[in-house]
Order: sequence, then structure tokens, then C-alpha cells
Amino acid sequence: MDRRFGAVDLRFEAVDRRFDSLDQRMGRQFVWLVGIQITVLMAVISTLLVD
Repeated sequence: MDRRFGAVDLRFEAVDRRFDSLDQRMGRQFVWLVGIQITVLMAVISTLLVD
């Protein structure tokens, strides 16, 4: 019985690691998305100020 619980615990740890890596990847993508949005906003504002 102990071995079964140990195996289940190992599977939960593996799933937890996968969620952690997914969270890190989503965080990086969010930073890129915000950076692109700020860049586009600055381009639009500078275009409006020039005209």
C-alpha cells in the first residue's frame, strides 16, 4: 500500500513540475505581450503628435 501512495505522490510531483514550467512560459509570453502593446501605443501617440 505504501508503494502505491509513493507512486501517486511521484505522479503528483511530476504534474506540479509541468504546471510550474507552464506558468513560467506564460509569464514570459505576458511580458512580451505587454512590451509589444506599449511599443505600439508609443508609435500611435508619436504619429498623432507629429501630424
